[in-house]
Amino acid sequence: MLRRRQVLALALLALIGLLGTRVAVGAQLSGGGFVPPDSESARAADVLEQRFAVVATGLVLVVGSRSGDVDAPVVSAAAARLTERLAAEPGVRSVTSYWSARAATLRSGDGRYALVLATLDGDDPTRNDRAGALAGQLRGADGPITVGVTGQDVVAAETDERISADLLRAELVAFPAMMLLLGLFLRRVRLALVPVLVGMLAVVGGVAVVGLLAVVTDMSTFTTNIVVGLGLGLSIDYALLVIYRYREELGGPTAPRDPTGTGTGLTRESRDAALARAWAASGRTVGFSAATVAVSLLGLAVFPIPFLRSMALAGVAATVFAAVLSLLVLPAVLAAFGAGVLPRRRPAGERHTTLPAHSAWYRLARLVGRRPLLWGGAVTAVLVVLALPLGGVSLGVNDDRNLPASSESRQAAEILRTGFDGRESSPLRVVATGTARAAGTDQSLSDYAVALSEVRGVTRVDGPTGTFADGVRAGEPTAATSRQRAGDAAFWTVIPAVEPISAAGERLVADLRAVPSPFTVRVGGPAADHVDTYDTLMSRLPYAAGFIAVVTFLALLAMFGSVVIPLQALMVNLLSLSATFGVLVWVFQDGHLSGPLDFTATGSIPAAMPVLVFCVAFGVSMDYGVFLLARIKEHHDRTGDHAGAILHGIDRTGAIVTFAALLLATVFAGFVTSSVTAIKLLGFGLALAVLLDACVVRGVLVPAVLRLCGRATWWAPRPLRRPHAHPAPEPHVPRVGTG
Repeated sequence: MLRRRQVLALALLALIGLLGTRVAVGAQLSGGGFVPPDSESARAADVLEQRFAVVATGLVLVVGSRSGDVDAPVVSAAAARLTERLAAEPGVRSVTSYWSARAATLRSGDGRYALVLATLDGDDPTRNDRAGALAGQLRGADGPITVGVTGQDVVAAETDERISADLLRAELVAFPAMMLLLGLFLRRVRLALVPVLVGMLAVVGGVAVVGLLAVVTDMSTFTTNIVVGLGLGLSIDYALLVIYRYREELGGPTAPRDPTGTGTGLTRESRDAALARAWAASGRTVGFSAATVAVSLLGLAVFPIPFLRSMALAGVAATVFAAVLSLLVLPAVLAAFGAGVLPRRRPAGERHTTLPAHSAWYRLARLVGRRPLLWGGAVTAVLVVLALPLGGVSLGVNDDRNLPASSESRQAAEILRTGFDGRESSPLRVVATGTARAAGTDQSLSDYAVALSEVRGVTRVDGPTGTFADGVRAGEPTAATSRQRAGDAAFWTVIPAVEPISAAGERLVADLRAVPSPFTVRVGGPAADHVDTYDTLMSRLPYAAGFIAVVTFLALLAMFGSVVIPLQALMVNLLSLSATFGVLVWVFQDGHLSGPLDFTATGSIPAAMPVLVFCVAFGVSMDYGVFLLARIKEHHDRTGDHAGAILHGIDRTGAIVTFAALLLATVFAGFVTSSVTAIKLLGFGLALAVLLDACVVRGVLVPAVLRLCGRATWWAPRPLRRPHAHPAPEPHVPRVGTG
């Protein structure tokens, strides 16, 4: 017999141990990881760093003149002091200033601004921390100049900082709302604390595991949001399922008659027996449900993108903790409550059943069952209409516009975007290896640079043999460009005349990669990162979708012994998620709610986010589907009545699924308050998917499809039917004592 105190003590000690180990290792989360490490752009970056000690420009100072232009002597002197100060800072690898280089592209068209570019040492977390600190020190007014600070490291640092602050605010918003809803739903204030407690323990465990994983692999800062959302949401879902089933067993036909009508007349033995039956009935559902969520999240690991793989690991950790704690810790806590799990304010002598004989969901299911084709067709038509904007989806990447308009980093970046003809802070790097094998090496390098400079959308090409523009040499080699050659490797810095993250930027990358060369060439830089990330996502998407579909099909087949049910579930989920993505395109790409939601529409959606939303939402949708179908199958196996089983399943799970979805949507809706657009999109998309699935799909579409399929719903080839020919005997479960 498992002792309640022992179970709780062991669980708490395990979590404390995990958390202590995570603090001891002190690993940091990464703000990057969006580029596939084996892509052409990533390999180009590796050669640049290893052979030339060149890294991407992470810090950009936008220096403005408070009077006159940037060439005024007093402005030049102040800018020179600023440049020297920046170069002397620890962790700064290199600094390039307009006032030293005199490159026209480092000066704005109106002469009011000029740039100072810097690269920083260290890995992503180190650079981000350093960039954030330097931005705080350098930003502001200094005599005759003003200094704005931006750059990819600065934007990443501010994004990380905002995500942390926004997550705390989201929790402060969501927690009171969840507690109020749970108290009203369970009608026991103390009992309402139990699902939240289990959820908080799952979040602690998930965060600890993420920190430990960060020691051996890149883990994104976004993982914290996934751990909080899934750990808390799924724990509450599973806890409600177990609590409701326990209430049913306490008030069901197998429980002894309670003469008091309050549950206090039940003996400890009868309560423990009811809890064991509830554990046996709901435990299998929770286990399969958690497995389907984990499988969906593992679909993210198919993509060779560190950001998505870290989200997969974090999501699986949160899901496992939610399931394990719900099946081990929760029963121990419920055993301590005794009759306290039953709702208050029941008339004396009335038995404590969970739902009324004919709930609103029962009546709706009966109405749908009378005309399933009409109801199913109407819901399908609505979902198809919602999905229509998906046909015009455009995928991009996160940039400074992921931050709010009030962000100083973004304001400086807007000056770059609108005031400068070239894109000095976002150059493309063309890296060549094997140059020693080319005949007439110097001439080959120059000829290739000329060809690069002739590509449409190129402002200038700086290389080891000089500077080139519009197909002619525009400058002789300098000390800086001579360092762009080492042994049999060389590189060229290509200054684009177009916005890197745009359709024109994509065309420029393709055109540069198409230029013939006598050596091996790789093109890198922000625009190339975007192209390679998009291509990788699109090429791996069929494999991820196939993996999720096949494994989910097999899991549902194993649970229900039917070939039809998995097919139904997959098709219904696909339709529901298509509608969700259609709304996301309409809102975030087209910007129809940009005012109320306070974000800037860029005409595209970050490419990784729809994949993340799909995998998480698919798993949660299957989660609710398993809740419903498990009760339908249980009744069908007992009675053989297909129509009655549908009504019974809806009756017994409708309120639970809807309320659990409302709570989970509350958690995700808290993310919509974030000042980071990507987090808004994640929260909005997941909240919408959860509510749409629970209230529309599970309430109307699934009952309609089940009625239309009739008894064929349970069909499977004979060999697959044998394990499910008879209801499985109730498994032996350990009794949770009160010692």
